[in-house]
Amino acid sequence: MALNLKTLFKQYAKFIADNAETCSDIEMMTKYFGYFISGKLSNDGSNILTEAMLSFSNLLVVFNDQIIRREVINRHDDDSRERYDEEHKLKLFLTILDNLEVLIELTSKKMFGNKRKFIVIFIIQTVKCVGRLVLLIKYKNRISQTPAIEYLDRKNIFKQTQNTSPLQPELNQTSSITLKLKRSGKTIRKVSNAPPIYSRNFKAPELESSDRFYSLNHTAIKNAEIMYVLKPMLHLGSVAAFGYKSWKSYFFPLLLDTYSIYIYYKYRNYMTSDQKRELSRRCVNMLLYILRSPFYDKYSADKIDSFMRALNNIPFARFIVEPYRQYLPNYQDTYFYMFSN
Repeated sequence: MALNLKTLFKQYAKFIADNAETCSDIEMMTKYFGYFISGKLSNDGSNILTEAMLSFSNLLVVFNDQIIRREVINRHDDDSRERYDEEHKLKLFLTILDNLEVLIELTSKKMFGNKRKFIVIFIIQTVKCVGRLVLLIKYKNRISQTPAIEYLDRKNIFKQTQNTSPLQPELNQTSSITLKLKRSGKTIRKVSNAPPIYSRNFKAPELESSDRFYSLNHTAIKNAEIMYVLKPMLHLGSVAAFGYKSWKSYFFPLLLDTYSIYIYYKYRNYMTSDQKRELSRRCVNMLLYILRSPFYDKYSADKIDSFMRALNNIPFARFIVEPYRQYLPNYQDTYFYMFSN
């Protein structure tokens, strides 16, 4: 039986690697189907079912990405694979937890009640914060990404050169004349690629943009990121102190987000393209504060409802907009009570 399962998995892995784009289309259809039926169902049991479908579709993408990653990494030497695996398991765990987080919370609310579910939320957020702090301090990640492992660009993944892994940005960014020490993260010049002795200046090699970003005003940047990582825990503390729908609980994480983004923007020119993309995502996410209580309850709810009602006058738009208009209060209560990363 075990042999059959192993053979079946190998066949599945081969199919995924050979048909990456087709699998992406199937995964997208599954995800959109979950979003569509979420607007049709609104009771607690149905919410758990629809969230389970969305979580499954996201985990399927992560699972298939891992298969393709392994297929690509197997083309490289053992050194690259070892460096790639150091923090990958932790990132994979955090990515899986991110995708299962809401499903676990909804299930705990159904089983234990609305108040006791916050014990589960506290445990989840504690595990996420500890994991991200390890990535930040031990593995010197420049800026925490959500999800921790980025989704692959499957259309271009196999068009990359065979000698370079597109899945290891740190390795790609390392200069051909330098190497990065695993423990300290310090960049040094390779002896084999040193210039002739008569032209040496014995200066430290020029740092890549990511290294310059991390070393420049290291303390301010690191503190800003630590505050951002701890934001969900600090928000839970403010909720315990002031209540869920208190303006103090609302403005506290807003100030943390604003401060963190302000610090990063001061040094934006020293960031890599991936780091800039993550910073842009955080800026866009600031718009979601209009969907968080108490701002949503007092100001946003009526205006958003009126706007969606107006959209219903567009031919055929009612079939798409109306289910989501009716589901929006439940959607807001499910996804926007936590100021998670």
